[in-house]
Amino acid sequence: MKPSIKQLDALVEEFGLPTIVSELAFITGLAGDKDAAQILRDTASKLESDDDSDDDDDDDDDDEPDEDSITTKDDRKWYQYGKLYFTGSREDLFEKMDDDKFWPDVFTISDHGNAIRIEREGEEE
Repeated sequence: MKPSIKQLDALVEEFGLPTIVSELAFITGLAGDKDAAQILRDTASKLESDDDSDDDDDDDDDDEPDEDSITTKDDRKWYQYGKLYFTGSREDLFEKMDDDKFWPDVFTISDHGNAIRIEREGEEE
């Protein structure tokens, strides 16, 4: 006999899982002939494995600017935190970064909105 949504909710609370878990288990038909506790274990296990697979996508984060990054669209005006940080050439920017002992990631933003990391000459990616 399939457990009711109320039974699943009670077990979700007992296991300390998000309430969406019981709804997913109920709606997707994982119930079948299993008892409610097994449904929750299976669903929680599936959610956990899905979370683990998301960790592999973190490698791409280095290819996008974050709030600390310095960005430019024209190689003359350099912005950080949404404000003008510096005006000048790339070489002058890198010189300023050296003087300030501050080396955030630097990106140029293309006309299409794509971020392209700027590496200093002689620096390895």
